[in-house]
Amino acid sequence: MEERELKKLYRKFLAFHKKRFLEDASLWVGVENLHLSKNQLEAVFENYERDSYLIFARKVRCVLQSPNAFQYAVAFSTEQWGLERYLVFLTKEGCIRISRNGRVTCQNKSFEKLFVEPMSREQARVRVQKKLRRKLQLADPVTSLFPLELEAKYDQMPISVSSALFLVEKITEYIPLKKKFLFVGDDDFVSVFLTMANPEMEALVIDIDEDLLSRISKLAKKYELKIETRRVDLRKKQKLGGRFTGFLVNPAYNFEGVKQFVSFGLSQLAEDGGSVFVEIGDEAIGNRFLFLQEFFAQKGLRVREVAPGNISYPWVQLHEEDAILAERLGRFVSREAIEKAPKLASSLWVFDRIPFEVKHVAMKGSIYSYI
Repeated sequence: MEERELKKLYRKFLAFHKKRFLEDASLWVGVENLHLSKNQLEAVFENYERDSYLIFARKVRCVLQSPNAFQYAVAFSTEQWGLERYLVFLTKEGCIRISRNGRVTCQNKSFEKLFVEPMSREQARVRVQKKLRRKLQLADPVTSLFPLELEAKYDQMPISVSSALFLVEKITEYIPLKKKFLFVGDDDFVSVFLTMANPEMEALVIDIDEDLLSRISKLAKKYELKIETRRVDLRKKQKLGGRFTGFLVNPAYNFEGVKQFVSFGLSQLAEDGGSVFVEIGDEAIGNRFLFLQEFFAQKGLRVREVAPGNISYPWVQLHEEDAILAERLGRFVSREAIEKAPKLASSLWVFDRIPFEVKHVAMKGSIYSYI
């Protein structure tokens, strides 16, 4: 099966889903008491229940690849009505067969090959180690593996190896299809980890630092990785000419930096939407996070996950302020203790880009009406 057939399947699913939604809505707790018209129900479906193509692909992948189909509710933080819908549709279309214990078998192997294989950070570690033929030291910066002279003017800080593996885990968890993925700004070496862990993944890395891009290009050639690099100043608006399923961005950790980096990445996504991964450290944002959340909503970004405690940057001295901070901390602890600790940490924000306008549907609600 080629991807165009998957898109055709998606269009059929939308019609099926809408029909089932209109038939089933009255069965759900409290809905009958709302006395909704057919027009209102259709509006609820179009705005609130309709999945984008890439979310559809992610849900199909979950049904196909989970050890048990009932993992669906856990994966999407929902109930099993959605699973029943997908089982009926995919069975009817001859895509799957399901056993009585919940195990799903794909009936079309070429169909299954369209999807990215999710992997844990441990699985990624084993694969990267095998490719590099050396053991990974998880607390070390990635530049211990791929040496690079850091540029203070670009505020470059190398991510830790363990953090890079965590990002591989998250990207493969959310990105369903083997299409090109975009890396914007810092943490570009994650592209090397991703394509080493899954050689079928393709990546475009953009950055303003030519030395960094040259280093990644040489690694891609040496290890036969599907990575393209391009020097881009994202402050100058431009189209990259790709149709990306998602992007990872590690912006300057301030209000304007996050907005500018994310806006650039969003302008490169395919019309089907996509998954957006944003690393944000609270270096100079504070309560402006409230305004960032408003910005995300205005851009059609639905939060799927905020994961703190997994991304850190080992101590490096780039700026004069770093020396001042080290001197002040040194009044309490040794220099060795300082250099063993992370200098900075960030949280990973994962979003789905909703590729259509979501409008508010006027209806009288109830806290016990589930629609």
